[in-house]
Amino acid sequence: MNYNADEYGLAKLINAQSGITSLHLESEKKGDGLMINKELEVHASSLKHFIMESPYLISATSLYSCIWLETLKLDTKSYERVIDLTTSTMLYESFMNSLASATFPNLCNLHLRVLGYCPTSILKVAENLVVRSGGKLRSLFLHGIFKKEQVKPSLLQNIAKYCPKLKYLSVWIISNDDIRYLEQLLSSCLLLKGIIVNTWPDVRIDGDELLKLFKRRLSRKLCKFKFDDYLSFSLDHFLTFMNCWNQVDPLHIHVIDASVFGFNCERVCSSFGQRGILKSFIEVNEFLNFSWDNVEVYCECLELDNPAREISQVYTRTASKSGARRISNADII
Repeated sequence: MNYNADEYGLAKLINAQSGITSLHLESEKKGDGLMINKELEVHASSLKHFIMESPYLISATSLYSCIWLETLKLDTKSYERVIDLTTSTMLYESFMNSLASATFPNLCNLHLRVLGYCPTSILKVAENLVVRSGGKLRSLFLHGIFKKEQVKPSLLQNIAKYCPKLKYLSVWIISNDDIRYLEQLLSSCLLLKGIIVNTWPDVRIDGDELLKLFKRRLSRKLCKFKFDDYLSFSLDHFLTFMNCWNQVDPLHIHVIDASVFGFNCERVCSSFGQRGILKSFIEVNEFLNFSWDNVEVYCECLELDNPAREISQVYTRTASKSGARRISNADII
């Protein structure tokens, strides 16, 4: 539903419904969404999946009362909704604080991509929700604007403690010491299938230590990786990492910039593709979700019983449109 055209009419439509289980909101322009927010509370007892995709974050503080939520996705580009930046910041902080204190004991999928700095970061919101998730969380995607000091090892520690069913995860690390906490997580989250590793441009994380960790914690399930462009990998450790995958599912690797490998990765990957170790290698502009295909589809990580029925609008973004480049087995010769 697009609330940009007629928020009042949309709020009335929501009010007229009974037992709404899924709500997908969109907008291309600024709007506070206060009328919609009032109606959300009416459906708190039935709402299970809430998705908001908009260039601007709207106030949805009534989500606090939606304790049956299984999917929460907030995907925005900014939190600035009004000319008065002070007012905008206050509204954003109010929303983040509301989420940080909420309890969703049935939460399975949490996707927070909010590009707006606030003292209460999405990392803190995610950590609080993880602790209160009831151990059911299956996917956790985090992307936003925050300071390095807002990245705490307690997030990784709490994920390890409270998320035994986790299958997909994006993490932020700011030092090589964080790799130790990541190892604790891998030893606890044995169902993990895919992981996204992010860091900062002014932080040099030893990518070889990450590869050694994934080799040491080798799992038949974990075979999908995404690495941002601030990591670095050497040829020797990459070869060792790849060669240990002979007896498990083939690898899927996404990178933002292939230059993180200090060698010609296409040439090196050719033999692994022929041996069936490497399923695909894709270079993309940014990481939007947990898809490791050449088409990014959000519903893959939701793992709903019937995504087409539960969520009426699912958008795809092809790799070719995003400037992404995919190297598949057909390309490896």
